[in-house]
Amino acid sequence: MGRTKTIDDAELLRIAREVFREHGHTATTRDVADAAGISQGVLFQRFGSKEDLFLRAMTPEVPDIEALLGPYPPRSAKADLIRIADRLAEFFGVLLPTLLHVLAHPDLRSAQLRKWHAQLPFAPILHALAARIHRMQADGLIRKVNAEAAARALMSAVHTTAFLATMVEGPDHTHGHGPHSGGNLHAIIDVLWGGLAPD
Repeated sequence: MGRTKTIDDAELLRIAREVFREHGHTATTRDVADAAGISQGVLFQRFGSKEDLFLRAMTPEVPDIEALLGPYPPRSAKADLIRIADRLAEFFGVLLPTLLHVLAHPDLRSAQLRKWHAQLPFAPILHALAARIHRMQADGLIRKVNAEAAARALMSAVHTTAFLATMVEGPDHTHGHGPHSGGNLHAIIDVLWGGLAPD
């Protein structure tokens, strides 16, 4: 009769993520096992190899996209886009330090990184954002433009701003200070709005 698991996979991956985020790819399976209170054998039995454990632990879950976009319809299309951008910046600000640890791993092959990247939440977020923009167009809140291109421009601006904030201020920067707060991100939305404002 098999032994009962003392820790489920989700909790084990959460602990592994904390260890890898603190120590980077140089953290060992012993470090993770010790933090979780289990043997290294359990780690290998469940996840196969250190690289597989690392990539599984460092793959974020798809966020609540409806919460990121917020309620519909908005009172103001521009204010809605600013609120969406702020929520995305906060989400990316939390996500990026994890992504940077993976990209800094010297032993991961490009095929592994491509497979890992395909599991990231960027595509679902982009698809939902394009659908929101298309809906706003249908309701006359913004002008007729390529909705996917507009979504990519907005998401790229937010991602870049959050990345710069992470690099300049570190992973624990506070929302409301630094490059993506108040002025910068909102100024970018002002520029994008010039192409989206209804005629």
